[in-house]
Amino acid sequence: MPGHAEALQLKQQAEVLERQKQMGERLAAARAHAQAGEHEDCYRLATDGLGLDPENLEFKRLQEQSRQALAKRRKVEELLQRAGQQQQSEGPQAVLRTVEELLALEPGNTKASELKQSATEGLRRQQRVR
Repeated sequence: MPGHAEALQLKQQAEVLERQKQMGERLAAARAHAQAGEHEDCYRLATDGLGLDPENLEFKRLQEQSRQALAKRRKVEELLQRAGQQQQSEGPQAVLRTVEELLALEPGNTKASELKQSATEGLRRQQRVR
């Protein structure tokens, strides 16, 4: 049946084109999310894209960048929380150590800068009292 073979071939070509279209859409969306700093969405789309094409270097790059950005965000949040707890219980010296680590990770962090200023002032007050 020559018509059947041609129809099957056309169907396969349509499936390939649809898959390429889906990959292109996911890649464009993942790039847009990465650009906007929406790392969870970028990671999800890159992972979906790798499900369609496990060897796609762009999806791999976007997935890895997002993974690193999410890990950094978690570390920053953890350090901010630790500095806040230290402010209550351990004093300015401990806060300064934590805040320095945080600022090395994310130099422009406003909250960390505020905590550093507060801890520095607290340290000065302690030194004057002694």
